[in-house]
Amino acid sequence: QKYDTVNANNGKMNEEHKEMQMELNEVKDKYKKLLKEVKLDESKYEEWDGDLITDWIIGLDDNYKRYEQVLRKKLKEEEVDGSAFPDLEKNDLHRFGITKFNDKTAVMKHIK
Repeated sequence: QKYDTVNANNGKMNEEHKEMQMELNEVKDKYKKLLKEVKLDESKYEEWDGDLITDWIIGLDDNYKRYEQVLRKKLKEEEVDGSAFPDLEKNDLHRFGITKFNDKTAVMKHIK
């Protein structure tokens, strides 16, 4: 009896988990879509904070999404804002968490 109850509850929880995971994936997809629609005014880059810089970088290429968490963390830690753009170098991007050479090169081309 007890086992059947636990087993039934486990089944319910698994179903709820699946539903919640599906909802989460839908929200993530909507977020990605909205992020692409958000166009940052690049002429005002000097006013950007670390979060906007991160949004801009990950908006350049879907592959850069993998850097989002570390970029947000590092840019916040170092208090980097858009006014730093003219002085940024590849080594800075590496320190901020963009570790792939080709990614750093491509991002630098967008910055310069």
